[in-house]
Amino acid sequence: MRAAHLLVALLVILGVVGGAIAYFTFPKTTTQSPISTPAPTTATPSPTQPRISNVTSSGFVLVEDEEVCWRIRIYGEVDLRDRVTVNGTYGTWFGRINVTHPRGKEVLLHEPGNYVDVLVQFSYLSGIKVLDACVPYWTWGESPWPEGTYKVTVWLYHSPGIYVTLLKKSFNFTMSLKASISPTTWRQWNETLRITIENTGDVPIYIGGGDILLAENPEIIIGWWQQIPPTAIVLPGQAKELVGSILIRDEFVENLRGRTVTVKIALGVLTPPRECSIVTNVKFPP
Repeated sequence: MRAAHLLVALLVILGVVGGAIAYFTFPKTTTQSPISTPAPTTATPSPTQPRISNVTSSGFVLVEDEEVCWRIRIYGEVDLRDRVTVNGTYGTWFGRINVTHPRGKEVLLHEPGNYVDVLVQFSYLSGIKVLDACVPYWTWGESPWPEGTYKVTVWLYHSPGIYVTLLKKSFNFTMSLKASISPTTWRQWNETLRITIENTGDVPIYIGGGDILLAENPEIIIGWWQQIPPTAIVLPGQAKELVGSILIRDEFVENLRGRTVTVKIALGVLTPPRECSIVTNVKFPP
């Protein structure tokens, strides 16, 4: 029995010693969670400052068969897709383009081919950006594109109230035309006239018929020329033949019958800066 107690005691002592040896022999293993270190935020200036080198006019174009827009081309390099430093101010910038009309009309900017979405601002321009400036038809009451000075301004905006103008350019447009009629021998009182209009100016011409007057007494209207369709658009550099019949007032028929008279046809041009008319000798019906 005693021997058994001694054996148990020996085993306990060996177990304690073995545990101590194991404790001091094997190092403790510690598992640490990985720590994410955020990347430092730095204000990186734009490698190239926004720059607009030029704005040019590509003339007027007819879109969707009824609307006339002024097509412009803007040349430059502007990248505002990330935060940039412009004139010492770092942050989010927006590009803006304004077209100023001689009569203060509202001008909407569109990407060619998309006349639903209006361009309000831009963030990227590389090389050439083509835009169509259009005057909404509901603002008409006169020619939407009169002669005068048009201005294009390209600028940048940063909140609050910081503006940088990249380029401002003016375009001085004039209106002028040449016109001729055929025939000059009228065989009936509702003769069909062909009037050829050549637009030699810079802006579109909107024509809606005309008044017929005697050159010797231009205060009296003796009749009218009524074209079909009622309104025609002649773009700069374009020549167009307009067709319509005349209507002579009854009270002048007998006096003009069989005579050759110098008449003036005052064309119904929308808000011209001056009268546009054709003066020619006409042989009236017998």
